[in-house]
Amino acid sequence: MGQRATTEADQTGQPPAGGRERILDAAFRLFAESGYSGVSMQRIASEAGITKATLYHHFQHKEDLFVEMMRDRFGRSQGELVRSVEAGETIREKLVAFATVLYGVERTDLSRLLGDFHRHVDAARQRAFWDTYERPWTYLEDTVAEAIRNGELAPGDPKLIAQVCFSAFVGQMQIAKFQADIPSPTPEVAEAITGILLQGLLPR
Repeated sequence: MGQRATTEADQTGQPPAGGRERILDAAFRLFAESGYSGVSMQRIASEAGITKATLYHHFQHKEDLFVEMMRDRFGRSQGELVRSVEAGETIREKLVAFATVLYGVERTDLSRLLGDFHRHVDAARQRAFWDTYERPWTYLEDTVAEAIRNGELAPGDPKLIAQVCFSAFVGQMQIAKFQADIPSPTPEVAEAITGILLQGLLPR
């Protein structure tokens, strides 16, 4: 497949059809596996089955490719988060669905890559990126506000509650990275954390 893509690019002088999507998919796999510093443009080209010249036709620098890859994957992931809170009926169902998306393999990889994004992408490009996308916890704010209005949640600041919920879910992901005997979060863990958030820690 890689040789076929190379031949098409060489004969026509243009990148093969679907080349950009193939590059972004290959880049995501490699960056998630090895991190920004551990991946070269040559390695991405080989993974995508294209020549290095074709890769540079699409992206002049590795940082350009990394930012576009993050934009592509972040857009997909944000769409999944939005759909997760629209699918459930109760606040519990919505929070569990939201956390389950966060705990998906691809979202976990994306969360890890955000560290590289902050380390290797210049500040101006980072600001431009976040001007395009909402922070993930903001997708919970309307859901929390609705739950307060209908009596599912006690009165409070929807923005702060959304941030606390998001922090609790993501915090479990962070702990699992540093503690070998703690498994990666699962839908069952999402259920448990949601229960703690909704029920509180004080005895009834």
